[in-house]
Amino acid sequence: MRSLRHRAISTLALALITAGASPVAGEKKAMVVHLPEAPIESMSRLAEGVTALAEYIQGSVPELTLEVKAFRKSDDAVQFLAGQGDGTALLVCDAAFLLDLPDDYEVAHRFVRQGRETGRKIVVVKKDSGLESLASLKGRSLTMTLGTSEPVTRFLAESVFRSEIDPKRWFGSIVQETDDFTAIAAVLYGRTDAALVAEDNPLLAKHLDKDLASIYASPPVSLPVIAVRPGAFAPGQLSALASGLDGLSSRPEAEPIRAVLAIDGFRRVDEGSRRAADLLAGSSVRRELEIAIPSIPLPPIPAEFQPLPPGAVPFVVGVELPEVVIPPELVDSGLKPKTEATPPAKKSGREQ
Repeated sequence: MRSLRHRAISTLALALITAGASPVAGEKKAMVVHLPEAPIESMSRLAEGVTALAEYIQGSVPELTLEVKAFRKSDDAVQFLAGQGDGTALLVCDAAFLLDLPDDYEVAHRFVRQGRETGRKIVVVKKDSGLESLASLKGRSLTMTLGTSEPVTRFLAESVFRSEIDPKRWFGSIVQETDDFTAIAAVLYGRTDAALVAEDNPLLAKHLDKDLASIYASPPVSLPVIAVRPGAFAPGQLSALASGLDGLSSRPEAEPIRAVLAIDGFRRVDEGSRRAADLLAGSSVRRELEIAIPSIPLPPIPAEFQPLPPGAVPFVVGVELPEVVIPPELVDSGLKPKTEATPPAKKSGREQ
C-alpha cells in the first residue's frame, strides 16, 4: 500500500514538473502591443484593430487564448514584460522596441504597407524656423517615440542617422512622446524644435511643405513586426500561427484588420534574419567610405596626360623662421670689441 501511494505521489510530482516545463493548451497568454508609429490617430481605433487581430490569430491557432495588453509608453511595456515572466506569447511592436527586450523573443513576421516592409524616418521642423539641416539642430530639442536606452541610442546613431551624429550628444534635449502624432504636434505648437517620425504619418502629410519642412531622411528601416516567444507555444501551434499570418493578406474575413491597421498583410521573416539585430540591418556594423569605380572600359590616356614619375615632380619646401629680437642690454654689455689705443696728439709750436 505504501509503495502504491509513493508511486502515485511520484507520478503526480512528475506531472506537475512536466506541466511547468511545457505550455498548457488553452492557457491564456498575453499579446503585448506597442505601436507608437502606427498611422492611426484614434487610440480606440487602434485598439479595435489589434483586438480583431488577436481574435483572428486565436481562430488560426488551435487552443490558443490571447489577452491583448496595449501600451502607449515603451517603459510601461518593458516593465510589464519584465514582471509577466512566461505569460507573454506574442509581441506586436515597432522593430526597435525589441532591442530593449531579452533574447527569447524571435521575429516571425513583418508588416507590409503599400507593398513595402521598410520605411524611412524623417526629421521635421517648423517651416519658418530657419532650421535647414542636422547641423542647425545642434543643441536644439528633438521629440521622438523611441526610448533612450543604450541599444536604441546606438540604433539611432548608426542606422537612422548614418553615424553622422550621436543623438545624445548632438541634441540639447530629447523628449520621448507616446506616438508620432504627439511628436509632430510638439513641433507644430513650438514645444520642441524638431521631431523624428515615420514618413507615412497622416498628420505629417497634412502639414508637410505647409507648416512643416523635412530636413533629413533616414535609410529604410523595418516596419513593425510580430515577435513570438517560442516557449509559450505548444507543439504545432507555431506552424499554425505562421500559416494564419501568411494568409491574412488574402482572406476576406481579415479585411477589417487590414483596413484599420493600414497594412497589406504580413510577410514571413527569413530564418536567417529572425534576430532583432539582423532585422534592423545590422546596426552594429559600420562601413568605411568607398570609391565607386565604373565597370565599363575606359579609353587609354594620351601620352601628354600620362602621370609624371615621382622624381620629375618639382616641389618647394618653405620653412617659416621666427623673428628673434636681441635685447639691447646684451648689445650694450661689456662684451665690446677691443680697439687700438689712439696716440696722443702732438703739441703745436705755441704750446711747446
